[in-house]
Amino acid sequence: MKLSLNRAEEADLKLVVVDAKNLDFSDVLKGLLDQNAILVINKSDLLKGDINPEIKKLNHVLISIKENLNIDELISKIKDNLKNKFITSDDILITRERHRQHLKQSLEHLNSFNKKNEVEDFDKAAEDLRLATRHLGMIVGKVEVEEILGSIFNDFCIGK
Repeated sequence: MKLSLNRAEEADLKLVVVDAKNLDFSDVLKGLLDQNAILVINKSDLLKGDINPEIKKLNHVLISIKENLNIDELISKIKDNLKNKFITSDDILITRERHRQHLKQSLEHLNSFNKKNEVEDFDKAAEDLRLATRHLGMIVGKVEVEEILGSIFNDFCIGK
């Protein structure tokens, strides 16, 4: 439980999910409810009457998974909470040379794609787009079968 609480403290956003029938908060739950938290009250279809005014002060959303109520509102709150945390106007620092090379090659293929697309050379433009996507995939860890086979035949001695 300690490990979970430590992870929660490090999180960019916490979704504290509680049952609408049991809205008594322990000290542990109260400690999680800060500016980086959304209180998600599930089973709101079972609520009879209004919720506690103290809960209304918190960043909360009433949902019902069973009735599919307010799921869009929850998603919207999550987006609103996270949208400014990961978008920056500062220059981005690429620390790995391999990533830098793949980004440069991807950019070259995208520029080539734009030129070929303007002159309606769609076949060659599509190939540039595929190559740009391939280079981006190399950064995020997507590896194609051809690359694995190429690596095996290049790096290992395979006999008949």
